[in-house]
Amino acid sequence: PKVIDGNASTFWHTSYYLGHQFGNLKKGTGLILDMGRPVRLSQLTVQFGTSCCTHVMIEVGNSNTASAAALSTFTAVQSSSAAQGSTTFNVTKQVTGRYVLIWITDLPPLAGSSGRYETLIYEVTAHGFASGQPG
Repeated sequence: PKVIDGNASTFWHTSYYLGHQFGNLKKGTGLILDMGRPVRLSQLTVQFGTSCCTHVMIEVGNSNTASAAALSTFTAVQSSSAAQGSTTFNVTKQVTGRYVLIWITDLPPLAGSSGRYETLIYEVTAHGFASGQPG
């Protein structure tokens, strides 16, 4: 709820790690957004923290189950290896799904905390079309 509440002072964050690649404990982590119905995403704007750089993939799928099997059914539609601050992902792939996954694979340094790495997401704005509507 903190990334879609319209309040730029609230945020979601990953856990912090002692290395930018999750302390070599896992390959990534993410945030799943329920769009309420199948959509074709055209643009996603994510307000990350100010530290550079989060490596992120934007994916679309039809499961909200946080399992490797379910997440492997998602389709990548955009990515960045330099996400920070307001980052806009323009989506040109004609993929539909109910859920949007913001999958983080590399963390930026946590401001003010030497040796700690963490991603912050303050707000997310999605644009697209209900499945079956013209784009």
